[in-house]
Amino acid sequence: MVHKNIYNKFLTGNVNNGSILFMTKSNDTSKGNTMIKQIIIIFTLLANIVFAQWSTDTLESLKVYGSGIRVEACADGDGGVYVVWLSYNYDDSRVYLQHLDKYGNLKWNSPLEIGFVTTFQFAKAYVVSDNSGGVYVAYDQLTAIDTIDTYVVYEGKSYIQRVSSDGKLLWGEGGIRVSLDSTEQREVKLVGDGEGNAIVGWIDLIDGSYDYENIFYVQKISRSGKRLWSDSGMVVDTLKYGSEYQITSDMHGGVIAAYPYGYESKDYIFIISNPIAKHIEKMGNVLWADTLSFSRDLLFDGLRSDEHGNSVVFVEVVYPSESGERAIRINYDGEYDWGESGIAFPYDEQYFPEDLLTFDSNNETTFIWRDQVDSVDVQSLQKITVDGNKKWVEDKILNDNYVDYHIYSMLKSNDNSYVLLKRLIGDPSKFYAEKLDSNGNYEWKDVILTEYGGEEVEIVSDGNGGMIVVWSRFLYGIFAQQISRDGNLGEVIVSIDDEQVENIPTEVTLEQNYPNPFNPSTTIRYSLSQSGFVNLHVYNILGQEVAKLVNEEQNFGNYEVQFEATNLPSGVYFCKLNAVSLGTKGRMYEKSVKMLLLK
Repeated sequence: MVHKNIYNKFLTGNVNNGSILFMTKSNDTSKGNTMIKQIIIIFTLLANIVFAQWSTDTLESLKVYGSGIRVEACADGDGGVYVVWLSYNYDDSRVYLQHLDKYGNLKWNSPLEIGFVTTFQFAKAYVVSDNSGGVYVAYDQLTAIDTIDTYVVYEGKSYIQRVSSDGKLLWGEGGIRVSLDSTEQREVKLVGDGEGNAIVGWIDLIDGSYDYENIFYVQKISRSGKRLWSDSGMVVDTLKYGSEYQITSDMHGGVIAAYPYGYESKDYIFIISNPIAKHIEKMGNVLWADTLSFSRDLLFDGLRSDEHGNSVVFVEVVYPSESGERAIRINYDGEYDWGESGIAFPYDEQYFPEDLLTFDSNNETTFIWRDQVDSVDVQSLQKITVDGNKKWVEDKILNDNYVDYHIYSMLKSNDNSYVLLKRLIGDPSKFYAEKLDSNGNYEWKDVILTEYGGEEVEIVSDGNGGMIVVWSRFLYGIFAQQISRDGNLGEVIVSIDDEQVENIPTEVTLEQNYPNPFNPSTTIRYSLSQSGFVNLHVYNILGQEVAKLVNEEQNFGNYEVQFEATNLPSGVYFCKLNAVSLGTKGRMYEKSVKMLLLK
């Protein structure tokens, strides 16, 4: 038995101080028809409007939870956000997950406990979408097994859990292990594969420490929880003198892995150098025949893939031949789009995090980087074409006061604009938001998001040109704030087109089931003109209740329910709809239809 709203659920949540802005658009050239539609919308929404939970106060943001650390977030695909974090306990830390919808409502009364990590000092959890409204969460579980002098020896196992949109843990308590072979797993990381599955990376410590050689693994996990690249996972390489690595999806079921390879200099000084990248396709085969290995004058700095998975950007620090940073673009087949040397960002005090890089649908890449103009530290913006040329003649200076402010993150929005997060250097807890159009020109800037931010910050799209910012303030809690595409805090913009306008119900109706007669299933459709509490039950000819199809509060809209009668005998049944309006002093609506089951 499945029930769903077959049109958009326009409003949800509880009355609070946020706001919802409805935007209408019409392709109808008739001004009269357009006016009638807009009037219908206005009166319908006034009867049903419910305000969002997002805060509009920069001094008091929405609190997700009372305390936490190591926050991560991902968009839910419907304007909301999933947030994962670790509890702030030294020897009893847990992984928690909460879901906020587009209006800032906490979907679950209390956060879900995903797993046990022991200590947050050596662990972190990651979250990615499962492309079905739910998420995957991966984490390291570290368990103390011995103490040598004052040194605690930990056993490490990496786990992954899948969580449905309604908060069900689909793979049991704690989830499943990504590999069954080792108990020395550390540094778990997680990406989606572009096809609804998950790919996990981790480091296997050979001698229980990070000092010398460690094995870098990846594993692909299916939607049903099956380990696809053997129960052990796939060995990517041996990492020497460190554990730094990154993975990103190729968007076709595979993964790009990048990492530094340590080497020993003549004077026996260990240097992390010689960056390497590998492409592993969906079946676990190495697509690039030879590992791509760059100059030993480079240090590995980061990895990102574009939104279509056709190419990746490999970001490296140049050392010691010159200072600065380079971005090297490698396409899906392992070829250098921008040449082997890539594009240089030569300023010797370059700070170029991956969060200041975005991809466009036409294979163009946009960067923000630290620069120096007339001996003044600034942050500049430029768009690079697929062949490595600048899109704009002049670099655009976004921040001419790098001493006091840093642009911290950049998000490519679904309306082809860019939303920026900026922080005050002297007071890093103060967050600002800014927005650029597709040509890098300001639409608005210096909007204060919060006066009380934190060091750990994540941003995701709100799905409508704005963004959601999530951060941790340790013992003070996990917080979130939303800003709309127009630069307003807590403003949820819902676009309504002609088709949606025409489908807004004007009365409560219950349609005749189809097919009728039926065997053994049938579809029941009904419409609500106002939000209300809905009961949809089925009774036999004696008036006995045989099925509860719906028993919940629902928003106005059009719905359909699948009624399964496999275990019922042939005969006449009645489907009865009761709806108590929330907007018209508790008015009761009652409708019923007769159905015939023939077996």
